[in-house]
Amino acid sequence: VNARRPDGGRYSFPSGHTASAFAAAPVFQKYYGTKAGVAAHVLACFTGMGRMEDRRHYLRDVLVGAAIGITCGRQVSSGNGLKSFLDKLHVSSSGVALSFSF
Repeated sequence: VNARRPDGGRYSFPSGHTASAFAAAPVFQKYYGTKAGVAAHVLACFTGMGRMEDRRHYLRDVLVGAAIGITCGRQVSSGNGLKSFLDKLHVSSSGVALSFSF
């Protein structure tokens, strides 16, 4: 999204670094256990806080990035794995979308 960053730059929303960090955390938990998962989640929180401290993102950017990351990470680390995630990914000339049903 072409939202202004706190430092005046472009594309603030959402935080991609935070989304990536939170997407990795459930995968670490699945493959390396609870301790690794907790450590990965803590590091993901520090990633988001660092992005705000560096004035690269607002709190809203980090929270939405975390939500996107957690959703994607849980989906990828679920029993169906990456194939299930890719089935929900839709790419077109106008953009990229993920579809989930609850």
